[in-house]
Amino acid sequence: MANFIDVINTVWKVEHRGDPAKILHYNKKEKSYTFYGIYPYTKLKSHKKIIEALKRNNWNIRKASVELSKDNALYQEVLLYYYENFWTPLKMDFIESTLKAKELIVFAVNIGLSKYRKKTIIKIVQNILNTANCKLKVDGYIGNKTLSCLNNFNDIVFSKMFDEYEIKWYHKLVDSHHRLKWALRGWINRARYV
Repeated sequence: MANFIDVINTVWKVEHRGDPAKILHYNKKEKSYTFYGIYPYTKLKSHKKIIEALKRNNWNIRKASVELSKDNALYQEVLLYYYENFWTPLKMDFIESTLKAKELIVFAVNIGLSKYRKKTIIKIVQNILNTANCKLKVDGYIGNKTLSCLNNFNDIVFSKMFDEYEIKWYHKLVDSHHRLKWALRGWINRARYV
């Protein structure tokens, strides 16, 4: 089975480069902060602690971020959030390759995992697997056949192909929503990181 903690550590490198001072991040273009890549509207208990830490640190995000990075209970809540909202819906417990799991989770965390986006990710996987004559129905659902084909597909080839699909998806998104052009380079870097 893919290693959840190894996958999550890769997400942290992509989200905040593993820097405790960047765990809490404010992006002016999004007009909101994220904590370990999680937006405040998720209603995690941690968001109350975030405001308290910001107040204690005179609204200095970097100092509050370092303080919050030392809170183990908060970190466990974050891990549970990622497990329940990304790992489980993508059936990562049935994927053997940590590299493949990293590809899927990093993309899912970046684009979100609404019902539509989840199907998008799985359709990309199914299209890739069909290049190896898996003869899957490209329906966006993860069944036993999709999982079996995915587990038997070469990791390195999958990773390269997934990056290509991911980058095409980002370009299409920016073509449809020009206001997102500012984020394209960062998204491409994320895709290529894994």
